[in-house]
Amino acid sequence: MVGEGVNNTYKNNLIEDKDLSLFRTSLLNAVLLTAFFVGSFIATLSLFDVFPLTRLYMMILYGYSAINLLAYFLLKQNQKNYFLAVNIATFSSLFTFTVMTITVLHDEFRIVWFFFNLFW
Repeated sequence: MVGEGVNNTYKNNLIEDKDLSLFRTSLLNAVLLTAFFVGSFIATLSLFDVFPLTRLYMMILYGYSAINLLAYFLLKQNQKNYFLAVNIATFSSLFTFTVMTITVLHDEFRIVWFFFNLFW
């Protein structure tokens, strides 16, 4: 009887850990796909001179989109790649938004976006 309560607590913790893992993975998938689509969209707008970006930043934005898509497929392949996908997304975002802060001078809101994306 005494060990039965401990066993139930252990089972509940396992269920909560699986739910947390599923939530984290789903959230990261959504973030990676959103970064891919938004980055690709903005870079394509820049390609057609609808959105003013430097050529360097446009190419970096296409690369950033491709890296996010790669991280998405890496995570879809195996959920054990979660921390690798998080690190890929974090460092590529940090690099991309650092370059944006330096090269996109006409956007006064770039500093806010940099810090907003730095802490996502």
